[in-house]
Amino acid sequence: MLVYRGWTSCKLEGNTDNLLSVDMPIAILHIVYSFDIGGLENGLVNLINHLPDEKYSHVICILSSGKKCVDRVRKPIRIYELHKKYGNDFSIPFKIASIIRKERIDIVHTRNWVTLVEGVLAGLMGRCRSLIHGEHGKEIEDTSKQPIRRKIAKRICFSFVNKVITVSDSLKDELINNSLCSPSKVESIVNGVDTDKFLFNNRNDKIKCRHKYKIPEDAFVVGSVGRLAKVKNYDLMVSICNAIKFDNFFFVIAGNGPDRRILEEKIKNEGLSDKFKLLGEQPYINEVLSTFDVFINTSHYEGISNTILEAMAKGIPVLANDTGGTSEIVDHEVTGFLVNKNSEESFLNYLKILYSNDCLYKTCSYNSRKAVEGKYSLSSMIKKYDKLYSTSI
Repeated sequence: MLVYRGWTSCKLEGNTDNLLSVDMPIAILHIVYSFDIGGLENGLVNLINHLPDEKYSHVICILSSGKKCVDRVRKPIRIYELHKKYGNDFSIPFKIASIIRKERIDIVHTRNWVTLVEGVLAGLMGRCRSLIHGEHGKEIEDTSKQPIRRKIAKRICFSFVNKVITVSDSLKDELINNSLCSPSKVESIVNGVDTDKFLFNNRNDKIKCRHKYKIPEDAFVVGSVGRLAKVKNYDLMVSICNAIKFDNFFFVIAGNGPDRRILEEKIKNEGLSDKFKLLGEQPYINEVLSTFDVFINTSHYEGISNTILEAMAKGIPVLANDTGGTSEIVDHEVTGFLVNKNSEESFLNYLKILYSNDCLYKTCSYNSRKAVEGKYSLSSMIKKYDKLYSTSI
């Protein structure tokens, strides 16, 4: 059963500061900018669904709007949607602080820059017992040199945070090397995959799912899943499709975002409408992945890509830009191939190798599944967050 309460429907009464009970589970307030479909949001859903009920209760605070992931949560939770105004909205920290007091929050967990400042201010005003911040990746503007004021703001906020969690060692090293955070405060916890849900691809499922999404049954399908935004660099994927000389190739992207119209126009203008399909936002990523022969990731930057790990769990070889934390999960020539950033020629060469070398393809497929089972299982991630939360207060 899901309990949903918008901000306007929640009546905040009295001062509940310092009211704690040893019989109550640890109350965690997860602050996100939006709770629509995405990698960060999917990771939060998995976390809430699998942490032990007797130890934790969860409240989600959405700074802006969007809650398409709510239906995926299998536990009773409370949702606050604050509808933050564009730009600075100085009322937000006060609203979050009121939620902290009302819900008797023990731990405030912010995620990414867009929630950091408001969340830390609110945590201090609401007198929560612990502040945790998560760094999950970057937007396109973050891949260039960050403004000095943002660096200063991060340093100040991190000085009040008890722990900073990154999804990759590369993000962890970046924070430390840029002197944004003390090394003792930073810990890397890689996202986990539910290997019972994302099973090894088989021929029958592939055909069934291709029929569902109207993808040619006998094509060699190169697919990706992600938000249609500049940081994902899907222009390059369209260029690769245009340059490939084999008629049997078919390209697919599942996802939505601000660049959809631009991509649609490029696909149409280059005459690729019969071999490139945009599926839009899809709720059943497992089924989408079942249609793929190769997973391609052209992003300018990734922390750790959930969808790469999910593809690997299904035994799908990965072809990806060597950026961010991708090299931590994709083993070059073992589970797939890493490409020197944005090299269209390398992408094309590796696609041809995977297409023509059946033995290598099957080896990468097998190795991908085994890598996820051994290092990136959901149970491993849950154990690490359980330890983090239980030792933070």
